[in-house]
Amino acid sequence: MSAFINNHYDKLLIFVNFQITLIMITWLLLLLVCHLTCGYFYKELDRSFKHKLAQQYSPKGNSKTDFDVRSKQYQVVKNVVWFNQPYWTQDTIPLGDAFFSKCAVKSCKLVPTTSSTIKSSDAVIFHAVNLPDVSPPKRHPKQTWIFFGLEPPFHYKSRVWASNDWFNLFNWTMTYRFDSDIVHPYSVSRNRELKGFKRSYGDIIKLKTGLIAWSVSNCETRGKRRQYVKQLQDYFQVDIYGKCGTFPCRKKCFEEINKKYKFYLAFENSFCKDYITEKFFRTQNLDVVAIVRGGGDYSRFYPPGTYINTADFSSVRELAIYLQYLDENDAAYSEYLHKKSLFISGDNIRKIAFCEMCRKLHDINVYGRTISNISDWLNTCFEPPDLEAYTTDESELQRQYIDVIASKKKNKPILQIDY
Repeated sequence: MSAFINNHYDKLLIFVNFQITLIMITWLLLLLVCHLTCGYFYKELDRSFKHKLAQQYSPKGNSKTDFDVRSKQYQVVKNVVWFNQPYWTQDTIPLGDAFFSKCAVKSCKLVPTTSSTIKSSDAVIFHAVNLPDVSPPKRHPKQTWIFFGLEPPFHYKSRVWASNDWFNLFNWTMTYRFDSDIVHPYSVSRNRELKGFKRSYGDIIKLKTGLIAWSVSNCETRGKRRQYVKQLQDYFQVDIYGKCGTFPCRKKCFEEINKKYKFYLAFENSFCKDYITEKFFRTQNLDVVAIVRGGGDYSRFYPPGTYINTADFSSVRELAIYLQYLDENDAAYSEYLHKKSLFISGDNIRKIAFCEMCRKLHDINVYGRTISNISDWLNTCFEPPDLEAYTTDESELQRQYIDVIASKKKNKPILQIDY
């Protein structure tokens, strides 16, 4: 009997051990699957989060990525000439072929502007913002005419290109818009090299004695940014630098803003598709949080949480509440500084754009086209969508918070909010 019990006990023990071993193996397999799956998920999430611009900066028609630069097709030198070169590119885009030396396709050359080179070059770039009031020059059939402009349509000093004489002449566009044939934004962002990069956000915040700064020289604009700022001033003091304010903006203006203020108003002068200028990119490299307002998609360049977009708030009052929350919570404010410190802007986007132009000139059969009326394509600006709603909200607040608004005169935030 005793032997039977012992034998039964041994079998039971073996069965239990087998079950425990099976459970452990199952858990290990689950952990392994989770590790592989979650690791892949977070890797992909990190990639899409940190490299969103790299994925989206794909100029129109840029689908041919397997070209062989060693083929004869890409060895033929393409001459490029400015019809009217803007003065601010003369130092950064020199004549000759050196500018294209680091491109994938290097066989392009910028030649001096003469009547002869305008007739004979493979591509002619027209700076449309300041295009002279002249008739179109004669062209040979295989030439590519490029419409170049980095300003919103409202700021084009010339409109000669809108006349019938210029219809069906331009082939490509080179602008800040992402649906251009050659995309030329004001800047791009990339991951910062963090080795040796350290920040003490507590020390940075201690030096900030001001809240909001704005540097501006163009006071009245299509985007009505001054009206928006006036509404924001009902809640906080906004120190305005430059011609439109009371603080002079000298050479070290932004050094002062960087040290003294927590927020900077990076407001565009117009609401236009994809129009985001150096106001935003310059601020992103500073220890100050940008408050942006414009018609572009800022998340193309920087992930959310590295700037504050007025479009994310239903009213100026809601924005003011959030700014006061950040002003009173150093940890929350520091998170903005930390997140944007992972990135840096300022790559030579002009060289990237011209490299793309050079590549496409060698594939003209693929990318060649004619634009019938450039005005139809260019006009994608719109009125600011926020001021009317905000004005209505403000009139209600004036009646409801007269006693609170009066405290603004004491240079204090007027919103007393329980969180």
